[in-house]
Parts: sequence; structure tokens; C-alpha cells
Amino acid sequence: YDEVDFYNFNGTTWTFSQTVRATQIGAGFGSALAMDQDTAVIGSGFSNRYAWIYHHDGTSWAHQQLIDTIDGISVPEAIASGILNLQGFGKAVDISGDRIAIGAPTGSVANKGSAGAVFIYEYNGSAWTREDLFTLPSVAAGDQFGAALALDGDALVVSSPRRERTHGDDEGEAYAYRWKD
Repeated sequence: YDEVDFYNFNGTTWTFSQTVRATQIGAGFGSALAMDQDTAVIGSGFSNRYAWIYHHDGTSWAHQQLIDTIDGISVPEAIASGILNLQGFGKAVDISGDRIAIGAPTGSVANKGSAGAVFIYEYNGSAWTREDLFTLPSVAAGDQFGAALALDGDALVVSSPRRERTHGDDEGEAYAYRWKD
């Protein structure tokens, strides 16, 4: 199906506005959603590893950009070259102003499966570009860093639900970050 429906609230009721469809079939389009003002981020988190950006122009929602690259290398090329396995890219998304956070909790980092990562994109007035990448300082297989996240202004909180602390029971942890100018 790979589609997302938008609704408008008129102060009393919600009414259907528009359906948007994935540009790639079978990508898990809509498994994660976030919206801030007139911009929506739609994640996939399935095998195709994409995030779509939509912008509302006052009349309708229009596709603005498909995020499928890191550092100018396409996701398939990055995986093939062993830079980073991006499985789960788009499984968690959030947006605040001109900044987007995208989780890849089942991605491999430093040859550790499902260690996870979070990618930060910023809007430069014409396109969303990758500005940062967060991983745990001491990654371990199965941490799933980036499984859930929340972004608000210059603050970011990221979960690592399977991170082992002391008891070997996957107690999990949450990490808080703040950007400084």
C-alpha cells in the first residue's frame, strides 16, 4: 500500500485532506511519521531504508526530498562498501524546525550488528543535507541505538532499548544531546 493520509482539523472535526504515496514500492513507507508545521517526515525502516520529506505549500502536500544517501554515497553503495549497514534507517524519525533526526536502530556499526545510529539532517534553504551522525561511544551488538527518538529545538533524546548496563538483561538506556552554537 505504501501510502500516508493527511487530515486537517478545523477546530471541531478532522477531515481527510490528501493521500501521498511512496516513490519506491514496498519500502515500508509510513512505518514512522513526524511533522512540524508545514513539513512532514515519513520513514520506512524496512529493507529499502528511506525517509521522505513532504512540504505543505498552503494547498497540498508535495514531495520535497527523498533521503537515501550518507556523505554523497547512496545507501546501497555504503552497504556494499562496508561503511555502515543502514538496516532500519527511517524506523524512527522526528523533526524540529529545520532539523531532522532519523534512527537506524538495526544498522551495523564497527561490525557490530544492530548497534544502531542516528543521522541528523538540516535544511539549508533548498535541500536537506546530512550534518551529523550519532553512535554510542562504545557500541555493542544488539544495542539498537536510535529505536526511538525525540527532537525539540537543540535537544535530542535517543533510546537504546537493548543496551546492557550491568546485569546482562538488556536494561536499555536513553541518551540526551544538546547542540551548542
